[in-house]
Amino acid sequence: ALRVFRGAQFAARFQMRLSDDTKQLCQSIDTKYLSPERIEDELKKALLKAYKPSIFFETLREINQLDDWFKELTQLVDLPQNPVYHPEGDVWTHTMMVLDAAVTYRHLCENPYHFMMAALCHDLGKIEATEFIKGAYHAYGHEIKGLKIATTFLARFTKEKQLIDGHIVVDDYNMNLLKCNEGEKILIDAPYNKNENRFKRYNNLFEYVDSLKQE
Repeated sequence: ALRVFRGAQFAARFQMRLSDDTKQLCQSIDTKYLSPERIEDELKKALLKAYKPSIFFETLREINQLDDWFKELTQLVDLPQNPVYHPEGDVWTHTMMVLDAAVTYRHLCENPYHFMMAALCHDLGKIEATEFIKGAYHAYGHEIKGLKIATTFLARFTKEKQLIDGHIVVDDYNMNLLKCNEGEKILIDAPYNKNENRFKRYNNLFEYVDSLKQE
């Protein structure tokens, strides 16, 4: 069963596509009885070694293997956004773009795994916050609503308490944007569940990173 996730991380690391026969095989495999440790091992390789880690998740989506371990991500598919701010489309597409954009800064981080996981989780709150108001989609307060969702998501496959507790926020948002540009290390040590403003700055950082990637 592990071959499903291993195949997806190989696809991400080497930018390959699974053959039709492999896809068909992977679709028939029950993965929910795998140990969380094995899932996290493959996830870490995808996030830390791939130039386009989005391929890991796109592959799992293509073979219908997201739901058992990453079901929150499936809820981002077709979740609408305001095209004025997000012309790229739904929250899934945006999240995958941000994840790939974060790779540019991965090597600057004290904890690259936490940084990449933060990029992956940064818009989970839109699952609950998205509303259609006065003719447009908005997700007011999604940074805060994402706290509980991200905690549930992470606890499914990791026992790393620091990650689950939320020590994945970029501390002092404005200063670290400067440090990013100067090639210095990004600090990731501020517990977001104790400071909502920091969580919002962390969310905004990935919007900033994504905008740089698109320029």
